[in-house]
Amino acid sequence: MGINGAGSTCLASENGGSRTGCVWWDRDRSTIWRARSVAGDGTTPARCPSTTPSVRTHPLGDFSNFLNLARSKHIKLAMRAILVVFFLGVGLAAAVDPFVGTWKLDSDRSKFAAGDPSIMLATIRIEPAENGIKSTASGADGEGLASDFTFKCRLDGTSCPVTTAMPNRSAFLVDTISLKRVDDRTMTAAGMKDGKLVYSDLRVVSLDGSTLTVTREGTTPEGKRYRSTIVLTRSH
Repeated sequence: MGINGAGSTCLASENGGSRTGCVWWDRDRSTIWRARSVAGDGTTPARCPSTTPSVRTHPLGDFSNFLNLARSKHIKLAMRAILVVFFLGVGLAAAVDPFVGTWKLDSDRSKFAAGDPSIMLATIRIEPAENGIKSTASGADGEGLASDFTFKCRLDGTSCPVTTAMPNRSAFLVDTISLKRVDDRTMTAAGMKDGKLVYSDLRVVSLDGSTLTVTREGTTPEGKRYRSTIVLTRSH
């Protein structure tokens, strides 16, 4: 039948037999339905009845009917390819976090005002964790005091404990921290000690993923307020 009007066609059976399935459609193809054809007799091929069935089933958009029609090898392969690309894309998107990696302090680009708390050395390893990240840091502050710590935190502003490898006397010492993601390359952080705010950070990863810049506003144990810029570069 003409493809622009009403019509019917036969679908060959999967086992190569003479009986086939028939498909009819309306002129506007808004409705399709199926029936079994009359089997061939060995010399006469199977044919679809010339009139449409009296009972219509399955609107064109019905997914079960679509599955019945989509038996072509090429259609199946195309569907599988689409699914593979979709799930691969989702997996890659989920795996890429600009903050994940190992970062080292760039002393030349970091800025600490004279007399304010500063950092001499620092290496921070950030790993993905369930619903958040795990951060492990080692280094020393401007006075040479060790400032090693680790924490695992969600990115929704929930407070989480900070564990230190040894007694920590650094001015940056905190016992809890909270992180909140602003966008893919930006998050905020708040470090607390005994329930009091020690510092608040704005942490931003550069567009090329090579630099992590931390803009920090804090208060020393003596009550002096300070502002510093901590720049870290990705090592891997």
